[in-house]
Amino acid sequence: MRSLAAAVCALPLALVALSAQDKTDTKETKVKVDDARTALVTGCLMPDPAGGVMLVGATMSIGDDLKIKTESKTDVDDHDATVKTTSEATLENAKKVGTAGTSATYLVTARQGVDLLSHVGERVQLAAVIVEPRTGHDDDAKISIEEKSKRDVENGRDQKQQEKTKLEVPRGNHATIAALSVKPIGGTCQ
Repeated sequence: MRSLAAAVCALPLALVALSAQDKTDTKETKVKVDDARTALVTGCLMPDPAGGVMLVGATMSIGDDLKIKTESKTDVDDHDATVKTTSEATLENAKKVGTAGTSATYLVTARQGVDLLSHVGERVQLAAVIVEPRTGHDDDAKISIEEKSKRDVENGRDQKQQEKTKLEVPRGNHATIAALSVKPIGGTCQ
């Protein structure tokens, strides 16, 4: 009977130990477009008076395939957990757009899981897809997103997942910037 009582008491402690493990989550995203552009856009995220978010003082590089790598490390100690996230976006054949010294303002939408609101008032770099406005009988923009996710759990079972998404985005009256990732680059906005 004592061994049963000891086992019952030890079970919750074992479950806490299993749930409180260090882990590293890595996500690699590759974006390809047709009739749209991939871009790295830098500027200040500010609230839009109509609701939503705009990027002010924006400068942009456009290019071919966009790659984003995000890594989140969770370190669990006793009753405390620390999470550190890094994100790096690269753009193949990147070219600066615009004339030196010029900047623009854009309305920005975000892909699910990308939190722009927590970065309002900060200088950021957005990895984004830009769909130009409709001019006549343009084709819809075609976007292909491939994601590979991996979770490495210390003393636990690792997990992998792969996902492919294909989208067709109709063109509107204005250019659309869809943020796929946001990275603070330091500094605040006035």
